[in-house]
Amino acid sequence: MVTAVTETGLVETHAEIDRPTIFALTNVAFAAISVDALGALLEDKRALCRGLLRHVAFGQITSADLTDGEIVRTIGGRLVVDFSNAGVSFNGYPLVEADLNASNCFIHIVGGIIPPFLKNDEVLQNQVHPLSVLCSGGE
Repeated sequence: MVTAVTETGLVETHAEIDRPTIFALTNVAFAAISVDALGALLEDKRALCRGLLRHVAFGQITSADLTDGEIVRTIGGRLVVDFSNAGVSFNGYPLVEADLNASNCFIHIVGGIIPPFLKNDEVLQNQVHPLSVLCSGGE
C-alpha cells in the first residue's frame, strides 16, 4: 500500500489536506488483489491514483458521525453506509476497525476495495476536485 501511494505522488499531496479520513484496506483485502492486477495498477498511475482517492475523504469522519443509508463523499467517489446486525459496512464491505487517530489523518479499516462510482452518476461526474489533476497527468 505504501508503494502504491508513493508511486502516485499522493504522499506529498496528503500534506495539503487537513486531517483527511482514510478508508484503509485490511491486509487480507489488500493481499486478495492478484499480482497481475496490482502490477497493472502500478504501471497505470492514473488508474492507481483514482483508486486510492476513492479511499480518502476530506476532514475527520468518526463512526459516531455516520448514519444508516448516508452517502459519504470521498475525493474519488462515494461510500454508502449500511448499518445491520452484522455491523457497519461501506458499499458492502465491513468496517473492521473504526476511529483510529493518527498524527496526520483519521483512519477506518475496511474489508474491501471501494469500487468506482457508476458512470451514470451525474452528481459525481459534474463535481471535479482539484486533486483529480494528479490522476489526469495534469491535463
